[in-house]
Amino acid sequence: MLFQAFMSKLISKVRLMTAQLTDSRLLLMNEIISGMRVIKMYAWEQSFAELVATFRKNEVHRLQMACFLKAINLSVYLVASRIILFACFITYVLTGNLLTAKAVFVTMTLINTLRITMLGQLREVFETGAELLVSCRRIQTFLELEEMDVKAINASNVRLNTSGKQTPELSVNNISAKWSEDSPYPTLQNISVYLRPGDLLAVIGPVGAGK
Repeated sequence: MLFQAFMSKLISKVRLMTAQLTDSRLLLMNEIISGMRVIKMYAWEQSFAELVATFRKNEVHRLQMACFLKAINLSVYLVASRIILFACFITYVLTGNLLTAKAVFVTMTLINTLRITMLGQLREVFETGAELLVSCRRIQTFLELEEMDVKAINASNVRLNTSGKQTPELSVNNISAKWSEDSPYPTLQNISVYLRPGDLLAVIGPVGAGK
């Protein structure tokens, strides 16, 4: 029982890591599909294919680990009753008692009944509970995210009414950005832009520079 609880905890951790890797892969695929024209324009298919393959390889590795842990848990469940029977009979004989067919069959019936009703059900409860706990945590994390202002997203074509007192402008001051949070250094660093109506800005640079 304690072993099953321990294995279920390990399965829960592996399941959470697998779900996070799946989310990362799906996010990457969504970005690839959204920018497919740019990827084909710059012939980046092979680079992104290798990136997706790396994500998928890590995901499959976690899935294999979860299946391996479940197989160990199931094996212990199937073997435990035999080990218990053997230990009971050895202890019974070593204490000076005579092992009879009646004692053997009664003990086997009781142990098998306990195995099916308790060990089997507990194993399923622990494994299902671990999956449920991971799902509830992911749902809770999603529901606790900050609300997104939909109007701010859909207001890209809104005309600005300045009444002639103000001039529309675009200003960016010392901005830094990188492709991912894991990058050791930013791709863009200390970028400043100030544009007024009628200004022309050209962004140049090598491939992958962050244009």
